Amino acid sequence: MCSARAEARWTSFCSIQVRKRREEIQQTSANTVYFNSADFTSVVNPSRARAAPDLTPSFHVRRAPPSNRYVLLLETSSSMDSSRQWRWVQRAAQRVIRHELPVDARMAVVAFDNSSRTEHRSTRVSSDFDRSRLSDSVPDRYRLSRSDARCVLCAFRQAVHDVLGGEEEEEAGTHVILVTRGTPDTLSLTDEQVIG
Repeated sequence: MCSARAEARWTSFCSIQVRKRREEIQQTSANTVYFNSADFTSVVNPSRARAAPDLTPSFHVRRAPPSNRYVLLLETSSSMDSSRQWRWVQRAAQRVIRHELPVDARMAVVAFDNSSRTEHRSTRVSSDFDRSRLSDSVPDRYRLSRSDARCVLCAFRQAVHDVLGGEEEEEAGTHVILVTRGTPDTLSLTDEQVIG
């Protein structure tokens, strides 16, 4: 146990030390602290240093003209309607076609399960009638497959060869929108290499 007198001496000593430290800090400039620090011993005094070169980065972005070609690949296996979710997939696809697709864009719809088929050939969307006709080609739940199997590579082949015509100038820049359940076994390594 400390006596009251010893405690008063300790408090007085601590307050003196704190006051001294505050005075030291107030009298030291920031430059002195920087240049006396071990981190800055290798740095020369900036007042004697040469002007640093301009290191401001510059960026030049060149983009290809935006493509207006789209292919919608829809998986239609039975697993896409688990818990009656196909109606939401169908509505989302129709909404993209009716409201989000740019004016004068070209779009095709390819459905696939274990095989693939072209639901609607590539067509220019320039009016509400075109949008409506294209969105009506999205399969409803009654046209879904009973099988759970799917072949994503078949859908890509269908899109490249039948929808785009297999010509490289038509294929380049085409946006592919893939709607699938996306499990880890969706694509084999060989399929990824063929598509990529």
